[in-house]
Amino acid sequence: MSPFATVGRVTPAVPVAIASVFAACDGPDCNSIGAPQAPMFQVEVRDAATGHPAWWGATGYIEDGNFREDLHPSSTDPNDSLRVLPLFSQSSREGMYTVRVEKPGFQTWSATDLLVETQDCFLTSHLLEARLERAP
Repeated sequence: MSPFATVGRVTPAVPVAIASVFAACDGPDCNSIGAPQAPMFQVEVRDAATGHPAWWGATGYIEDGNFREDLHPSSTDPNDSLRVLPLFSQSSREGMYTVRVEKPGFQTWSATDLLVETQDCFLTSHLLEARLERAP
């Protein structure tokens, strides 16, 4: 059984616009590509009981040793609270990460041992689904 089975789905994610460049980048000069780097982490936050989006009011962060970065919302518009919009990271650095998401009224969600490394000029990125369980 996957160690993520009870906390969510963990899958590598590369947006379609990046995928073709990612696959074509096998040359030695990564600086000549000019393509944007996908965020290292994108976290879709959902209520585990309903499956509805739950990112509004949620906070999160990534950490690797002494390095820590807050996750940023895709929107600050409360009218977007019913849409599935991920929290995302802005840093670009290799490492072994833990991702945590917190929201009042819910238990803290986390995923650990997420490797970010350079592959074919780009850092690997992860699309995570944080299914938040209600606090007792």
